[in-house]
Amino acid sequence: MSRTANPPGAIPSVADGVIEVLRERITAGVYALGSRLPSERDMAQEFGVSRATIRQAILALEARGLLEVRDRSGAYVQAPTTGRVSDALLQLISQTPRSITIRDLVEVRMVFEVEMAGLAAERRTREDLRQIARALADTAALVDSVEDWAEADVEFHGALARATANPLFAIIYDSLRSAFIEQRMRTGTTLPETRAAAFRWHQRIFDAVGTGDAAGARRAMHEHLLDARQTMLRYATGDIDGVSQPQGST
Repeated sequence: MSRTANPPGAIPSVADGVIEVLRERITAGVYALGSRLPSERDMAQEFGVSRATIRQAILALEARGLLEVRDRSGAYVQAPTTGRVSDALLQLISQTPRSITIRDLVEVRMVFEVEMAGLAAERRTREDLRQIARALADTAALVDSVEDWAEADVEFHGALARATANPLFAIIYDSLRSAFIEQRMRTGTTLPETRAAAFRWHQRIFDAVGTGDAAGARRAMHEHLLDARQTMLRYATGDIDGVSQPQGST
């Protein structure tokens, strides 16, 4: 029986072995999505352990997002979500020994989102365009609420990720969603004038994606992120005067 990783010198517990077997069965589809696991009594007999050990294993898998425990009903296999990963990443970022800087965040976004915009322009469907347009409209309509605007802004980029038709872009972006919202809430992108500028950049990106202009979408996203970095640096230094405008905007 394979075991979960433990610190050097640590002795794996009985529950560790049960957790690993159940995890492997869920991953392999032995326990299908939405199905109910065998009863605690049946699993205790199968593994030759106590029901308390089975409960410990179930709670551990619930914490990982693999199971949903329902009162008086049992444990059910659930689809994994990015929510727990997003929360864990946000905590990791906040507790890293060296503070994550604006430059760090924008560098990662440059590598990731510029190509994402280009692929979205090449592969988007009509439904993708509707979702991107809806998120764009929300960023214009929700300017009076910082939190709502930050979520709408992140959703615009998330819709682009889904439009790439590569599920990894959406998974990775959604996993970073909480960190991106937190960043927007804490920097100059929450100021009314910078929210208006961000909308104009988004409009340029949307226009390029809508016409299938992959090079234009990459260029617009690159310039948008450069402007976002400048805005955040101005906010960090207390200089919040002046907001860049996309070429051709008024």
